[in-house]
Amino acid sequence: MPALSPALQRSLATLALAGALAGCATAVPVPDQTPAFSLPRMLHVTHHVPGRPAADGVLVVQAEAQGTRWSLFDPLGAPQARQILHAGNWRNDGFLPPNDTARTLFSALVFAWTPAAELAARYGAANVVVGDGVRTLAAHGRPVVTARSDGMHLRLELGDGTHWTVAPLETQ
Repeated sequence: MPALSPALQRSLATLALAGALAGCATAVPVPDQTPAFSLPRMLHVTHHVPGRPAADGVLVVQAEAQGTRWSLFDPLGAPQARQILHAGNWRNDGFLPPNDTARTLFSALVFAWTPAAELAARYGAANVVVGDGVRTLAAHGRPVVTARSDGMHLRLELGDGTHWTVAPLETQ
């Protein structure tokens, strides 16, 4: 196999770096210390991606000794993602492969559930806009996630049109 020219190597490196940075641009950050919110929670989640059918799931969030455990299941109960959030870092829990979409959902929920009085301290005052039932987290001056609540349902919106509808799971 012939060696790549230095110019081609630089071009490939630049493309790789641009791709890596583009992937980081949509990541929803989490604070170093997870805010206190009531747990456990069982939620019905519907994932909406433009041009695709909506996908339902069940999310269970529970307190653990070393953080919070986030488990996402499909409607038949098969696990789709399992993560533990501890000290501002996500780590896989179990043998499931990483699921960036689920991690984005989980991070957006941490933002949505953070008490309003703590948002500026945890995310930076310049990055948070809070209104009546709406809060937006921005990075580099661009919205990363917008959370809208009507008291019962929560809608988490990303800049690309992707959104989730989250509601308590009704159990009887």
